[in-house]
Amino acid sequence: DTRQTIGDGMHAVSDIINEHIIAARYATFATVVLLGAVGIARTPLFHRYKSASEIPAEFFAKRKTLHGRVIHVLQEEGGSSA
Repeated sequence: DTRQTIGDGMHAVSDIINEHIIAARYATFATVVLLGAVGIARTPLFHRYKSASEIPAEFFAKRKTLHGRVIHVLQEEGGSSA
């Protein structure tokens, strides 16, 4: 009987899901956390430029605010620094 076969198949699938529901919940939670961390890490908030020449010209053209920290300043030969 086709109905019986389909019903048995659905019952078997339901049993597999119920037996592994905790693993599925942990996997879903871990995936959400991982994708969230990757998404946050790729935002400009955590992007670092190694030198001023790497900063896109549009930042200056649009007068965007840049927050940063000066690590090292090179002095030119024959030039004076303040």
